[in-house]
Amino acid sequence: MLQKVFRLMRFLGVNRRPLGPALATAITVLCAIALTRCGGGSTAQTQTTTQTAACGQTPGSESLTNPALPGMYALSPGPAGTFFGINANGLKDPWPGTAIPVSSWRSLGGDVKWADINTGSGTYNFTKLDQWLSEAKASNTDVLFTAYATPSWASSRGKNSASPNTCCAFEKQNGPGICDAPVDLNCDGTGANQIFIDFLTALVQHVGPGTIKYWELWNEPNVASEWNGGGDCATSTVAHPGEVMLARMAKDLRATVTKLDPNAKFTTPAATDGDKAGNWLGGYLSNTDGGSYADINAFHGYINSGGCPTNCVLAEAVGDQIDHLKAQLPASSQGKPLFNTEGFWGTVKNADNTRTTGITDPDQQQSFVVR
Repeated sequence: MLQKVFRLMRFLGVNRRPLGPALATAITVLCAIALTRCGGGSTAQTQTTTQTAACGQTPGSESLTNPALPGMYALSPGPAGTFFGINANGLKDPWPGTAIPVSSWRSLGGDVKWADINTGSGTYNFTKLDQWLSEAKASNTDVLFTAYATPSWASSRGKNSASPNTCCAFEKQNGPGICDAPVDLNCDGTGANQIFIDFLTALVQHVGPGTIKYWELWNEPNVASEWNGGGDCATSTVAHPGEVMLARMAKDLRATVTKLDPNAKFTTPAATDGDKAGNWLGGYLSNTDGGSYADINAFHGYINSGGCPTNCVLAEAVGDQIDHLKAQLPASSQGKPLFNTEGFWGTVKNADNTRTTGITDPDQQQSFVVR
């Protein structure tokens, strides 16, 4: 459900529209008070866009675009550990950390996915990632890297397979199969998984320890166009094969990265779609050992329940989503920090099948974030 929107993450969301002094002040205040840590993210937005429903795409997963920030506001960066992060997706746009005090940047929308970087066997292009990391370093911003999107050449349903999967997200950009497991990972979690391990090794060796503080495994695994492991293994005798394969990838992610960067922190995969996010995470943690490799529980806090002016979405609904999610967690995963790594105020489906942002008024958007 990657929206081409700029959203505040690790608490709630805000569109990357012109940010007024009221919002700037509110964020500064929020960063200075104690809140329950949760966490969010994604790319640029016009108010209306056409949804592509091909291959069973989840409503709301279409892309949106926004004008660049017209002005900046004089703000001191918030203290380390503030509750807001952001996903900025255009390198030509002003770095958001110079406009509002954010503590982290999520990589998913920056064209630096696994498939973007690992363009062939043993071939890695870190040019764009280096630019993003330079921006983050200049503003003392933590980085959350989403390890996601199997390169088509390495995918079990990629361009070299007998049945390429053309229903994955980013198919036009990265080719078929980015939502499927790599060829060297089996339905039962066995296999070398060496392509993934080699990518992670090359990445950490390139950027150096401490550069990436948080590692998030995959994006929205309960959406088939994002992760189709369960569908690919539907005829296997393995219980919960999609979750089992992700748990194996989580194990390899932690082992590979911590060998080179022992202070790195790891999140669970972040599911989406209201209460379904908590249901998926609870199942993943109960059905596999995936929780053993995560320091942080993650989810996506999207609210798609209405639109202004007559039926404005309620920011407080994210709290209800969190309460439901926490109730699904096994005892072994209770008490861990909770990151909302992507989310905003939702979209409304129009009669012509286009979707409009749930809140279009800047003042109401600011009120949503503050609440």
